[in-house]
Amino acid sequence: MNKPPLLLLLLLLLASGLAQAESPVPTASYPPPNFPPPPGLHSGANSYPKFSAPVISAEPAYKTEYFERRICNPPAPPSETQNAVGTVLGGVVGGILGNQVGRGRGRTAATVIGAVGGAVAGNAVSTTLPSTPECRTVSEPQQVIVGYDVVYDFSGQRGHVRLPTRPGPSIIVEVRPEVL
Repeated sequence: MNKPPLLLLLLLLLASGLAQAESPVPTASYPPPNFPPPPGLHSGANSYPKFSAPVISAEPAYKTEYFERRICNPPAPPSETQNAVGTVLGGVVGGILGNQVGRGRGRTAATVIGAVGGAVAGNAVSTTLPSTPECRTVSEPQQVIVGYDVVYDFSGQRGHVRLPTRPGPSIIVEVRPEVL
């Protein structure tokens, strides 16, 4: 006796499920259908709505970068010590070369003439050789613009953004919903 009511109950539940499956259920389509955007609203495929916002101010944003530069002082004129060293070395070399020439008193005369000529030549060479300039590398700071800090008005609220270039009188603002 217990079995027929249970069977009847199962048949009723099954019949009601089939009836609900056949009835149309209203569903929302996602994404919503494309409606034309209102005037002033720019919207592209798969993007958030965009609006034009007037710029209140645009100030350059700076960053300090260091640039290396080489500074060279002009070479100093030859000193008295350089001239003396050139004269002595020239005299020694000239004397050695003069000593290689002749015999006896001729050799002595050639040595003296070679020493004097070498001293004159050494002095002349030491005064004409340029000395090496003193150079050093310095690192100098320089301010470089990295963008522009822009303040704009959007629906009575002020917004801030950094842009890579100076904006015009208005900018395009993309409106995104907040995620909680």
